[in-house]
Amino acid sequence: MLKNIKLLIPFFILVGLSSCIIVKVRTPDEEFDTEFTILKKPSVPMSDVLIRSERGDMIAFLPKDWFFIDPEDKIPSNIFSVSANPDYSLCLIFAKLTNRIDVPQVLKKEGLLGIAKRSFEQKQSKSLNNVKLLGDFVPIKNGLQRFYIYKYENVANNLIGKTAVFVTPLNEAYEFSLIETNINKRENISNTEFDEIFNSVLASIQF
Repeated sequence: MLKNIKLLIPFFILVGLSSCIIVKVRTPDEEFDTEFTILKKPSVPMSDVLIRSERGDMIAFLPKDWFFIDPEDKIPSNIFSVSANPDYSLCLIFAKLTNRIDVPQVLKKEGLLGIAKRSFEQKQSKSLNNVKLLGDFVPIKNGLQRFYIYKYENVANNLIGKTAVFVTPLNEAYEFSLIETNINKRENISNTEFDEIFNSVLASIQF
């Protein structure tokens, strides 16, 4: 009998340890509780051409020689700025997410990460699930400004996109995306150059 009890002791210890495991509950936006950081200045030449939201709660600047495109009402109503580079191989899109996402509720439960996930889910839905996430959602700080960034690929046409989401002090959620186009698919722009353009526009955003 004593022998059997001794054999059971490791089992009881294991069960006891397992019952004491503490799972840390994630606090929304806790990942931004880090030291003060500033994004590097744009590494590509930027113009003084301004992108502004309807409420004026965010602005950004276009890269030099980029220009606005008139979509002629052929895009969703939440998109307020579309621009392209000189050879139409890359496109910049700014869109408002507030009307499509319950921003206060998502921020309360999941933080800015929740907004980023909803943004990606919308892209998946519009592409009939042809959009594939590349890597993970990445938090970025620029002073007091907070962003979440993610990169993706449309497997139907092998086009790459990268998106940053953010929420302004007016509680408006926005996203900006840099995407390849199928009009003139880039041949000479490396992944490094693609990221430099994206990061330069990101650094120009103010809200």
